[in-house]
Amino acid sequence: IDRETMSVTVLCVLLLVGTTVGTVHYVTPEGGTSSFEGSIVRTTVLSAVRPSPGDVVQLLPGTYNIGVNKIGFYNLSGTEDKPITVRGLGRRTVMDGNQQPSFSIIHFSACMEIQHSSHVIIDSLAFVNCWQVGVMVSSSQFVTVQNCFFEGAQFAVYGKHLSTHHILVQGNYWNQDPTGGMWFALPWRESHDFNGTHAFYMGGLFGHGLPYAADITGGVIIRNNRIQNSMHAISGPLLDCIPNIHTRKCIQYNNKNENINFEIYGNIVRQSRDKGVKPNFSGNVRNWWVHHNIFVNAHNCFAFYEDMGGPVYIFSNLCYKNDDEYIPHTGTIPLNVNVTQLEHDHLTLNVLQMNDMGDNPGVIPNWHRMWFDKPFYFFHNTIDQGSRDKAVFGYANQLWHRNNAYIVAQGKGLGWDLFDWNTTNSFDYDALNQPPAPLLVQHKQEAHATVDNNLKAGFVDPLQGNYELKNSSSAIDAGEVLHFGEWSSVYSGKAPDCGAFEGDSWTVGPPYQAIEGAYVDPPRVTGTFFNTTSRSFDVYFSVVTVTAPDAPKSYFIEVGFSGYPTLVQFTGCSIAHTHRLSCSRMAGGFELSQLGTVAVVQLPRSVFVSAATGAAASMWGSIRSPVVGWQQ
Repeated sequence: IDRETMSVTVLCVLLLVGTTVGTVHYVTPEGGTSSFEGSIVRTTVLSAVRPSPGDVVQLLPGTYNIGVNKIGFYNLSGTEDKPITVRGLGRRTVMDGNQQPSFSIIHFSACMEIQHSSHVIIDSLAFVNCWQVGVMVSSSQFVTVQNCFFEGAQFAVYGKHLSTHHILVQGNYWNQDPTGGMWFALPWRESHDFNGTHAFYMGGLFGHGLPYAADITGGVIIRNNRIQNSMHAISGPLLDCIPNIHTRKCIQYNNKNENINFEIYGNIVRQSRDKGVKPNFSGNVRNWWVHHNIFVNAHNCFAFYEDMGGPVYIFSNLCYKNDDEYIPHTGTIPLNVNVTQLEHDHLTLNVLQMNDMGDNPGVIPNWHRMWFDKPFYFFHNTIDQGSRDKAVFGYANQLWHRNNAYIVAQGKGLGWDLFDWNTTNSFDYDALNQPPAPLLVQHKQEAHATVDNNLKAGFVDPLQGNYELKNSSSAIDAGEVLHFGEWSSVYSGKAPDCGAFEGDSWTVGPPYQAIEGAYVDPPRVTGTFFNTTSRSFDVYFSVVTVTAPDAPKSYFIEVGFSGYPTLVQFTGCSIAHTHRLSCSRMAGGFELSQLGTVAVVQLPRSVFVSAATGAAASMWGSIRSPVVGWQQ
């Protein structure tokens, strides 16, 4: 596994198949004529373009000075087959906001806004000096922001209003603080607190919702991004929990039709000064899936406090640290800070924070703790805290904790920082380098844990971030076989390995499934599986899927394999389970050793619809590992 390109080689993005391209509008900062790909083209300025469905707005090299006049795309209606695409040429097409850093929790300025629009793609642009927001998505649906470069900004992408749903943020690079000063030289509270000198960093690659305003509905995919030198990596609403500043009690929370169906995967996060994934203060967190991400030096990998709802699935993530304290490194300190304040501002790697609003649990009364009413699944994660704490802390409930691998501080076993015990929690089958905390032992947890003081020696090369398992690791075969619906653990050996890796490969988790929300969610492909024993092929959809009333009685799918030059046909297909299409017969007498791995899947376009709404299956947001497309 190449961890540096993990998001590309393991869980890749979708390329729409059969997309129709309309008119190409060429744009330069000043208009006129220009040369592009060997031809002279007539161009216009961006504000003059009025694209139609299927059109491409092609920005040519240059710096587009925005200032206070943001770029607005309003009332644009593309379709899945004919999206409206605004495309640049990477860092050669620069959207310059010309704005100084500033902080706000209510009034956000943006370099680009997409409003009352649908099926819009923002692709390969560079955003610099955009404070507070790079791309604002307002009252819009099926919006994609991909392959963009963001430097600065409180939020790279931000969504607002309940009519907003289906946002895809993929393949972007965001460096919030290019100086590195927030990580190496700035005291934590200066960028964490509302009244801090650098509060303008309090954001994330993606954020949503505003105080006293409706949050977005959901349907968000955040995948395959690289995030560096940020306060938070992926943030929720700043204050959907609206607090009374005297009692710290929340005056109101958002409703249960907000913040539904988030999938966050394939991201690589480095130097996150506070939270990795942070939906806290959102009040309602329903059906969040966080998997196959890498967090290097995140103060807190997962923060779910002042939240309620569920279910939440956090699995197959790698979270470790290799920089022990926040002190100036060799060279000039890039920010004007008091160096004496840095002595005790050490890195504490907190893995999972639940329903905690302070360091003193005694000041948090019962009414202030937000409880999950559905399970919080935390499994198959690899955590290396080194000499720091804390592992799982706060007031946890509904926490189902399995098959994780932990390197924790000496004398700070798993569960040490739980404030009290809740009978809805369950811990077992974890691989630990320290015995579990007395609170867990007292309540008969971790009965099947593997405790090995030399657990870290069982990883291939932790110093280089390689946490695959050596053959000698005590975490091998130490887990429990897990079941989610009809899905069961995929493993080799006698039992699943603990941690994020099964041997030298990422641990496979259950395919994402959406829950019904306040919007129509078309089926999208979230997983594929080739059974080498039965020679059958399964395709998993995000929602309960059925065959359309007018679908042909007999149909087939085609699968391309890396080791075979032509597509292989599978027949005997049926919706075997509510989310799964199963094709039982593989054409031809192929030797399995010839085929290799699955590379492409072609599905019949007219067959699959949502059981709840009748919406046709969609390529929007479907996985591309393998590539998934439609047969016309």
